Amino acid sequence: MDSQYVKLKHQAAGHAGTLSDKDGILVFKPTVKQEIDFLKESQDRYYKDTITESTDQDSTEVLLGAWMPRYLGIIEEGDKKSSIDGSISSVYSIQRTKNEQPIVDSLVDFDTDEGNSSANDNVTMKDNNEKPFIVLENLLHGYSKPNIMDIKLGKILYDENASPEKKIRLQEVSDSTTSGSMGFRICGMKLQKNHLISTVSKDHFELDIIEHDGENIEYVFLNKLYGRTRTPENIQEAFELYFTNNDLTEKRKKQLITMFWQRLQLFYNTLLDEEIRLISSSLLFVYEGDPEHWDYNQDEDLLLKPDFIDKEVDSDDDDNGTVEKERKYSDVLSSMSLIDFAHSKFVPGEGYDVNIIEGVEALLKIFEEMLRQH
Repeated sequence: MDSQYVKLKHQAAGHAGTLSDKDGILVFKPTVKQEIDFLKESQDRYYKDTITESTDQDSTEVLLGAWMPRYLGIIEEGDKKSSIDGSISSVYSIQRTKNEQPIVDSLVDFDTDEGNSSANDNVTMKDNNEKPFIVLENLLHGYSKPNIMDIKLGKILYDENASPEKKIRLQEVSDSTTSGSMGFRICGMKLQKNHLISTVSKDHFELDIIEHDGENIEYVFLNKLYGRTRTPENIQEAFELYFTNNDLTEKRKKQLITMFWQRLQLFYNTLLDEEIRLISSSLLFVYEGDPEHWDYNQDEDLLLKPDFIDKEVDSDDDDNGTVEKERKYSDVLSSMSLIDFAHSKFVPGEGYDVNIIEGVEALLKIFEEMLRQH
């Protein structure tokens, strides 16, 4: 297989430069050491505690790692000790257990095949200033028509290492947006075009056509200006816009709102048990907009996303070790994940993160009001 990597097809917000393999299973994102350290420690704690608690059937605790994308390792341009070819079978060629080291722990050259490249899609690592890339599960894998929202958490948007100029700039952003007034801000959305888009200023969105299985799907990308112009008075309208889908019934819309409300409750309890500081981390909301996928799953959804390793292994083998007939669709109709950890750290003995908690409390109130209205 040739080594082609493409820009992430669906992205609601975040820095440019996020890549995916051709099969859309993995994500490669420019990173820094602090993010790598936080992901490693979070994952180590999660799988250690998961093994410990697996015998406790009465445990209702949801650990931090359950909300995070699976960390698979780092790659960096220039070291050719190993390679990743975009095939999930090659990534999992080494048999492993959950609590072993990350699958990808070596450094590779990330060039693409120029002869087969598209100027818009195929990219190389050299386009990204030679930063190390972190390898994560693609949280959109398995969705046919994903609808995405990125919600940045916290009133404080900078850490102690930021320059004075950056602190001033980010404090101004917080003071002038719902980051300051509510503890969160919508950074962006990418959703299927719906009838409520006509109510949005043309400066706040652009249209995008995404091809899926031979079908051209009309998407709308709502930019950071949309999120920065939301207020406590109109913020609920933004969530109504996100959950409005011309292809889904009102019953399914209410199911989605209920599921995300329940996830926020569980996530809130998780945060109360964690001594961490999350600066500029986000909640990533995703739901399926394809009614055929809903029909196939008979509207059954999972409150927590399945473990990435278990999900991929189960898709290949049944309990007897034989190959199953491939499912047409994944088990997941929606998910909520915590992402972006470049400024995150553990702070033992300092208690939970009030900066993040307040934003989640505000989100819970919005969802409770939405449920009353639906």
